[in-house]
Amino acid sequence: MAADKPLAPSWFNIFLVVILIVSAAGAVLAMQMMSAGIATYQVESFLDDWVSKRQPPSDKAWNIAHQAAARAVDNFPVANGNYYDHLGRIYQWHAVFESHGDIAAQPSGLKAMEAYRHSADARPLWPYTWVQIAFIKLRMLDFDEEFDHALSKATSLGPWRPRVNTAIAEIGFQAWQDLTLSQRRLVIESWRRAASIGQGNPLMDIADQFGLATKACTALDDKTTQGILRCARTGK
Repeated sequence: MAADKPLAPSWFNIFLVVILIVSAAGAVLAMQMMSAGIATYQVESFLDDWVSKRQPPSDKAWNIAHQAAARAVDNFPVANGNYYDHLGRIYQWHAVFESHGDIAAQPSGLKAMEAYRHSADARPLWPYTWVQIAFIKLRMLDFDEEFDHALSKATSLGPWRPRVNTAIAEIGFQAWQDLTLSQRRLVIESWRRAASIGQGNPLMDIADQFGLATKACTALDDKTTQGILRCARTGK
């Protein structure tokens, strides 16, 4: 009597195996995404706390926040622009009060820049990432083509976003002496937009600090000037 041949697996059994594999992969991805989400919530809590206190974090707090930000980036299955943005902001806080161009801030600045580049790759239409890149370039006193590109992208992608215009004006006033004529035009336009929505007085403090108060007032129309105390006192 011939030996029995092994039964070939039925299509139904193959289908079940495929379903099990896909389900297991989906469960792993879900766990990774959940882990990244929990880590991100922790990072945002730290960042909000540091902003509200307006003081640099302790080494312990920074290390915990950095580990959480790195965990969110690593655990998410694809590049996530928001998570990379958080990582960049964590690096910025590591030397937040160092002077522009300070050698001590260079390592953190370079790591923040790397994170923001990844963030821009993941979501290139998000203007705030381009603002962050321009700001890091300012901190490093590196006014190269990347700085110019970031400034242009931020302006074109967020023309009427209050935080974008305020940030561009702030960056531009601080970097004014190193800007090209076209870059200065972008800054002045952002300054006008920011002033038109009530952000003029805080920015005037920065303009005055860098000897640009008269230029800043002159760039505004009469209606906007009336809402800015320093311009109103000097009559432009």
